[in-house]
Amino acid sequence: MLQKPPETGGLEKFYKRLIFFLYLAIPYVTTYSFTNWFTRMWTFRWREAITFSYMPYWRKVDAKVEGASQRIQEDCRDFAAIVLKYRS
Repeated sequence: MLQKPPETGGLEKFYKRLIFFLYLAIPYVTTYSFTNWFTRMWTFRWREAITFSYMPYWRKVDAKVEGASQRIQEDCRDFAAIVLKYRS
C-alpha cells in the first residue's frame, strides 16, 4: 500500500541531507585513511629500526641459529603486535 509521506520536500530536501551527510563523512573518511596509512608506515619503520638495532647483538651470539634473520623479524613483529594491541 502506498502512502503519502507526512513531510513533502521532494528531491531538494534529499540533496540537502545528502550534502550534510557528505560534510560529515568526507572528513571522517579522509582522516581515517590518513591515520591508517600513517600507522602502518610508522609501524613498518619502527620494526625496521628495531631489526637494525638488534642485529649487532644477534651477530655476537656464538650458537648457530637456523634462520636468524627471520627469527629477528618475527621477534620484532611479535613485539610490535603486542605494543599495538595495547595502544588504545
